[in-house]
Amino acid sequence: MSATTVPAVRAALVTRVAALVAASGNTETITLYGGPSQGVPESYIAVADTASGVKRDQRTLPLRKTSSRTETYDLRLVIWCFTGDHDAQRAVTEKAWGLATLIDDGLRDEYTLGGLVTSALPSSFDDSDFLLNEGRAAQIVVLISVTVTRA
Repeated sequence: MSATTVPAVRAALVTRVAALVAASGNTETITLYGGPSQGVPESYIAVADTASGVKRDQRTLPLRKTSSRTETYDLRLVIWCFTGDHDAQRAVTEKAWGLATLIDDGLRDEYTLGGLVTSALPSSFDDSDFLLNEGRAAQIVVLISVTVTRA
């Protein structure tokens, strides 16, 4: 087993979120592993870093020569939506919350990411609105609480 499941889970979340966005018919929002590299797209979902590190509990079973390991951590997903219309804060904020709902519902329907984790479920949502020189933006940071238990 590798040192941690974080890279594999991040990659699986990118795949799952991209599939959810595509299935919704949304062709404007891109899904990224990490933040945008150059230029900020008008609408993106970034599967970012761990929020507070990886916690691990490892146990060796005394009568067997096996052990089990449980990892728990929170991964940040950053939802960003922008519009050039300075009077459209409500519309851009509702678009961001629509994406958050899509992710929330989609992960609740498939919370094991195809058996990779014990669970990966949204645990908190933190939103911010922005007035920029170029227009309005909304950002929602979603914490995905991940638990992985392996024998």
